[in-house]
Amino acid sequence: MAMRLAARKPLLGESVSFIVEEDGKVTHKGKEVKLTQAMAKLLIHLADRKPRTVTLEQLAVVFKMQGSRADVDPSSAKVHISRIRAAMRKLTDIEVIETVRGVGYRLPGYVEIHTTLVDGELFR
Repeated sequence: MAMRLAARKPLLGESVSFIVEEDGKVTHKGKEVKLTQAMAKLLIHLADRKPRTVTLEQLAVVFKMQGSRADVDPSSAKVHISRIRAAMRKLTDIEVIETVRGVGYRLPGYVEIHTTLVDGELFR
């Protein structure tokens, strides 16, 4: 059985920077992973609210706004956060999304998310 390493906190002064493109491609130091567009929007939503904590209910609303026809509840947002974390672990061993127990999720101060331009406007 493969052992999964826990995400680590960065060294003092260390930051991690990601570029998120409209098609869901996330790039970090020349490596890339593909997120669904809904997952990319959730990640950007967290970045827009950094350093505030976003509740699962708020994330579920964002997911629903992405055109999901399925009933969206906080547990589906939780699944997407888990999938985003798994994808980001392919790029770095540094913790990208923090859990605030009993409240929700947030991006730590050392995480920077940049988005690409689409038709002259930020992809948001």
